[in-house]
Amino acid sequence: MAVLRALGATRWYILRSLLAEGSLLAIVGSTVGSGIGALGIYIYQAYFSGHIQMPFVFPSVVSLLVLFLLGLVLAWIIVVLAIIFPAVRISRMEPAMGMRE
Repeated sequence: MAVLRALGATRWYILRSLLAEGSLLAIVGSTVGSGIGALGIYIYQAYFSGHIQMPFVFPSVVSLLVLFLLGLVLAWIIVVLAIIFPAVRISRMEPAMGMRE
């Protein structure tokens, strides 16, 4: 980031790029995680049902979609909140100080 600042990138550009990168990682990570989790539950549905000795009813598509979107939004909010402080700190740093660290 210090090199970008030395090359003329504005503070807002650095801040936006860090927030965009964090947002992209949150969206992709939550999408892949939700997909793998839903697939795992679907595959091991019979195992869960036999293990707890109760019928296991797989959620409807609508409820899965709502849970997926809720997880996506929650992951995005958490990542944005986690990246705000370091992104602001990095964007305010002088290029020479950033290159030394």
